[in-house]
Amino acid sequence: MENNEEYINEFIQGNEQAFVQLMNTYSNRLGKYCYNILGNYHDAEDVVQITFIKLYQKRKNIKNTQEITGYLYRIAYTTSIDLIRKRKFLLIPMKEQYEKPLISEELFQALMTLKPQERSMIYNKIVEEMTYKEMSSIYKKSEAALRKQVERSKKKLKNLLGSSHCCSLVEEVVK
Repeated sequence: MENNEEYINEFIQGNEQAFVQLMNTYSNRLGKYCYNILGNYHDAEDVVQITFIKLYQKRKNIKNTQEITGYLYRIAYTTSIDLIRKRKFLLIPMKEQYEKPLISEELFQALMTLKPQERSMIYNKIVEEMTYKEMSSIYKKSEAALRKQVERSKKKLKNLLGSSHCCSLVEEVVK
């Protein structure tokens, strides 16, 4: 993701237009990310809104404009996990999605059987194409630990789908 230091600095100083620009830049991606964790469009929208509220409240704590992406994803991740813990709901996917589906229903159902952190790590690595260094600021883990966890999650996913599944995206996810 691209960073625009000027508007991020203005946001940190309290400029509301810069905050709107920041929301426009990150809302859709965060929404897809939260949907991947929660499996529910409306909950994902709520978490994105809460994420931006928390970011605005803590804007003075941001020291490095380069870390805004990791900071946003970290807030979205912890807020999503808090919602799951609070509601303890079953993850039932809804038909509404952020754009056209990126994956098949079968793959989505398999992903929903993984733990939320496993799903979010796979999403960050495969869909967002984040480096392990970028992911380490979200999950507060070493790059080596993340690499190992992502590999385990991919293996779990591959086992869930079975070896006969031929979807090209599955091959990309579990390679």
